[in-house]
Amino acid sequence: MEHPDRAFRRRSVLAAAALISSRPGQARPDEEGFARTSSRIADARKTCDIPGAQICFLDSSEPPRNLALGLADRSTSRAITTATQFEAASLSKPVFACAVLLLCEQGRLSLETQLGELLPTQDLPDDQRFRKVTVQQILTHSSGIQPVPPKGRTSRLLFPPGTQFSYSPHAFDFLQRAVERVARQPLSQLVRSTVLVPLNMTESSFAWDLAEDTRAVGHAANNTRGQTINERVSRMNAEQRAAMDREYPLMNFPNAASSLITTASDYARFLAAAARPAPTGLFREPLAKQLLDPKISVAQGIHWGLAFGLLRSPRHGLGLWHWGDFGVFQNFAVHFPQTNRSLVSLTNGPRGQRFNRAVAKLLLGEDLECFRWLRTD
Repeated sequence: MEHPDRAFRRRSVLAAAALISSRPGQARPDEEGFARTSSRIADARKTCDIPGAQICFLDSSEPPRNLALGLADRSTSRAITTATQFEAASLSKPVFACAVLLLCEQGRLSLETQLGELLPTQDLPDDQRFRKVTVQQILTHSSGIQPVPPKGRTSRLLFPPGTQFSYSPHAFDFLQRAVERVARQPLSQLVRSTVLVPLNMTESSFAWDLAEDTRAVGHAANNTRGQTINERVSRMNAEQRAAMDREYPLMNFPNAASSLITTASDYARFLAAAARPAPTGLFREPLAKQLLDPKISVAQGIHWGLAFGLLRSPRHGLGLWHWGDFGVFQNFAVHFPQTNRSLVSLTNGPRGQRFNRAVAKLLLGEDLECFRWLRTD
């Protein structure tokens, strides 16, 4: 009997060839070339021992190319499809950031607004410098707020706000509470109304109430099955949730930094729209241009902007990028406005970034600098 992974790999490659047709019955001139690339991507998944992957590649001159490879759940042999939802992990941050920027564009907020203007004193640590942390500093990871919420202790600043880069998911907890007060909406509703619905991202949500059988399951290094969001939350009783709230009082659920559920095609649509001015993009031209402005240096060849990391490619010019990493979910997204190319790769295994790097090489034709910064060697 054929091994399930091998069978799904074979079917995925055949499906990839079908998906690249511009319309039924009409083959594109480069169909055979992309089918070969799809086969090499399938080989890379096997080499990296990734249970499953979902990829969307957008090129302005071609129809979207979608790949669904491998298994959503190895314990049941359920296959990945192009509609399978993945936990986005930190790919959540750019989506939330764009919702915040839309509030700025509407005049309800500004990049210079300070936390002390948005949150009551009891919601901030005693350190008065917290009150002066700005919206822009949080979005650009230069706030100085420690990256992880302290267990049962007060959050602290690692350095004076605005002086250097330090990636901080925890800072987004403060901004989420502030923005929810300004918008008078919970996170999931705010992002849905400002970003998801306008971009027709029908398979995406920050809420955790989606049907169980539509989602990928994370897998650990030994290929053991992880828990889905619903399983993790459902196994928490009221006492456990109360204990978590006491220990981590600023962790929000749903969470702006990490709780997005999405598909590769939905997220690729978001990437392209974020960097494109209205009416076809999210923002009016001044703010759309600001997304491409480097606000703070991160490393050689890497900067951070208002919602994304920024890199420069010899082939494609300036690019917006981000990654997501829950350990059992490892994701990557990049968009190049100059060549109008977008790549989103979502995986449900712990070697996902190594796979994502291989996919980027195959589809974009180069080894992107950001993978060296992420240490995916």
